Amino acid sequence: MHIPESLSSFSVPTLVAVTDSQQALFYLGRDRLFEKIKEVHQDEMLDKDPERYAMYTPDGTHSGAYNERAAMVAREKFYDELSESLKQECEKHAVESLVICVPEEHENELKETLHGNLLKRTKLWIPKNLVQEAPLDILEYLAEAKEK
Repeated sequence: MHIPESLSSFSVPTLVAVTDSQQALFYLGRDRLFEKIKEVHQDEMLDKDPERYAMYTPDGTHSGAYNERAAMVAREKFYDELSESLKQECEKHAVESLVICVPEEHENELKETLHGNLLKRTKLWIPKNLVQEAPLDILEYLAEAKEK
């Protein structure tokens, strides 16, 4: 998409990673262009986890549960895969700058899994879950965060 004149352009090739604990969207910003280049999804690990179980409630509805430890392990594995994908996309698109949007409660966990080179390239952390937001809304959050 073309970035509206009301928002600033990207002075250097920038990868914007928008993630939660189960999926990530990668956007590439170059000059006045902002386009989604990749999606990364957590595998179905939780469904295969032996500590996860399904049951039917007395009224016949389906219910599932898993313990917090299993969810944390799955999230760590996802963030490891995400780090590798980010590294590959940065090299592929000659990215100079990285912006990461991640829910505040997972920010430190993601930072611990990122390659050192990626941490050095990261110019901005936005502690928000923006996975469901439209690209234009993501750009507006970026502009707002840069002003702070």
